[in-house]
Amino acid sequence: MKKYVWVIALLLVVISGCSLFRDQVYMPKPPLMTYVPAENGQSDFWMSYYEITNWQYRDYLSDLLWMGDTPAYHRAYPDTSLINQQLWIGRRYDYFQHPMFDNFPVVGLTTAQMENYAVWLGDWYRDKYKGAWEMEIRLPTEYEWRTAAQAANKLEEPYVHGKHYANSKGCYLMWFYTPEDRMLLGTDSQRTDGYYLPDTLSYSFENEWYKASVHTKNFTKEKERTFRKGMPYAGMPVHVYSFFPNDYAFYQLTGNVAERVLNADGSENTMGGSFRTSAAYCKVADELPYPYDATVPQIDVGFRLVCRYEKVQTKEAVKRKKQNWKRKRGD
Repeated sequence: MKKYVWVIALLLVVISGCSLFRDQVYMPKPPLMTYVPAENGQSDFWMSYYEITNWQYRDYLSDLLWMGDTPAYHRAYPDTSLINQQLWIGRRYDYFQHPMFDNFPVVGLTTAQMENYAVWLGDWYRDKYKGAWEMEIRLPTEYEWRTAAQAANKLEEPYVHGKHYANSKGCYLMWFYTPEDRMLLGTDSQRTDGYYLPDTLSYSFENEWYKASVHTKNFTKEKERTFRKGMPYAGMPVHVYSFFPNDYAFYQLTGNVAERVLNADGSENTMGGSFRTSAAYCKVADELPYPYDATVPQIDVGFRLVCRYEKVQTKEAVKRKKQNWKRKRGD
């Protein structure tokens, strides 16, 4: 008799386990995004690991051309004349198109261009999941940006990694306009406003970099060495995954390029400082306001995106919605 009791109990456990598995919440991870848990009564969300890169944005432009929407393609194209004029590396290479800079942040965009990219990516996600998810892809709000930057346990600290922008060995933890850059770039070391203007750049620095990177027998290998190991990046952005990520696994929320945020009330802000601002502009709290005109494209302003799921669903619900989506599309 005891034997049958154990068998029945085991069957009940298996049946109840299958029911739980069938009804469990299923939330797919958006590509290249990491999860930020809810705080202070706010809902949780996902955010891009790093700033949107040149190759990601070029993929968007290629899709517009593939769809035959040439006017949208031209409206979406970055202001490369600004980039080539003000970003010193742009005078030697096409910063936006050259594969050397695939994993560098895209710059030279308006807020509207950033928002249009977010709309396109949201449509791509919905198509990928066959319409099963009601999601929102957009620019982060200032609150979301700060939540991701502070990573829950750094709420009282000024910088992403704590009290300081350098570690105990003096190594910088983010990419900003350092005193060493002032000397290297030949800019006025007596400036006290904490940022440099592109027209103050020493051409001797640019010429020396160019000779070191081009006048070699094998430019491909030298290119790799130059941009990932040896030569300085001073006066330009760096790879989006440079330096250590914070506790939520976000790269360079401060420094490198400043990031556009768009609040629910329609107000805009530019957060985190950049490669041409001092560390004082790269704080998470009590930071100095972005020193340039953020209403127009800039060579040191990029963006990352937020994904919020508008409705939590079970696996069975997702399966049914996928089937309905396929029927509507005639797949």
